[in-house]
Amino acid sequence: MASSSSSAAHLAVDEQPARALRLELEGEKEKEGVRSTHNEEQGTRAEGDNVDYCASGTHSALPEPKPTEKLDERIFEPFLPKNSSARSDVWSTTAFMKIRVKDSRVVCKDFAVCSLCRTIFKCKKGNTSTLTRHHKACSEKRKDTPSVLHYIKDPTPLAGDQRVGQALPFTVTESVAFRKLIQLATDLGARNGRPFDADRSLPSAKAVLTAVKERYSKVKEELPLLQVKSRLKHQNRPLQMQFDAWKTYHKGEEVLATTVVLEKDENEGAEPDLIALRKLESGQGEDIADTLQTVLDDYGVRKDEVLFLSDSCSANIKGLTTLGAASIPCYGHLLQLAVKAGTYPATTVSNPATGDTQKSLLRRQAEAGGSLIGKQVPLPKQMKKPFQACQLPSTI
Repeated sequence: MASSSSSAAHLAVDEQPARALRLELEGEKEKEGVRSTHNEEQGTRAEGDNVDYCASGTHSALPEPKPTEKLDERIFEPFLPKNSSARSDVWSTTAFMKIRVKDSRVVCKDFAVCSLCRTIFKCKKGNTSTLTRHHKACSEKRKDTPSVLHYIKDPTPLAGDQRVGQALPFTVTESVAFRKLIQLATDLGARNGRPFDADRSLPSAKAVLTAVKERYSKVKEELPLLQVKSRLKHQNRPLQMQFDAWKTYHKGEEVLATTVVLEKDENEGAEPDLIALRKLESGQGEDIADTLQTVLDDYGVRKDEVLFLSDSCSANIKGLTTLGAASIPCYGHLLQLAVKAGTYPATTVSNPATGDTQKSLLRRQAEAGGSLIGKQVPLPKQMKKPFQACQLPSTI
């Protein structure tokens, strides 16, 4: 019995250091777990985040996000905490993110921001139920609502419009330093001539802006002409141009429209393009010829490079003859004239001048009786006239 008691006492003495060592190791593990949780809430130290918090009562000098308001991205920035995907599905770039101060990178504990609407929320002790409900509602709302977030986040277009509207790029001419520089350069370089006063001679920002706007408007108007001129320069000859003149209904003015056939890319055909709409002094052939010549001059085209197409009215034929340009008739217009000559008058009428009875060609042929198949019917004078008037000029 004495031996047993001695052995038990000896074991108890030996277990005391082991128990103390075990308790010490368990304490270190518990401290390490607390430190790990602390770091996860702030992000990784490798990213350079400070371990301080900007929560109320911790650092009163640091800015603090305001719940239910939009995140001020000039002061704060969102970030994903370490191992966020393993902790909860709510932490992602399309759901919620943590917040930290942009300059100091101090983490704002217990605050989160919605990645969709940029609204700030407060979340304590890892409770994300409120965040989950908001994310679901926000996602459903945005399905039918166009996003305007990028207009709010990106101030570049707005700032650019403001700079242009206020002529800020041109205010350099009004700056004191720039005027002194110009005055100094003039004084050093000008040996003769009238004295130069930079304050009076340099234009204001408003004057420069007005000049730039006028130049822009002029270039904008000339751009289509320059583009067409470039395409016509490399296009196969002859160029195909169409024109027609008419009197406007509302003003009673004579106008002339001119189009040109522009070739598209290879194997894509061609397309007509209106290149001029000019007012005529009169509807006479000489006026049409002069106006067509000005259009050719504007586009740098010679008349012998063009094959014109027009209807067969007398003014157009006279204009082409005066211009001395090659042309072909509009066959649709020829058919229209031929049909009109064959069907007019629609009913039998009396000529008021002679008292003779007038009948259309087709009516006379129908009354003659019999079939016209295989018979040569002479073409009446009124049908010959439109075809004779549109013969190609002798310049072809």
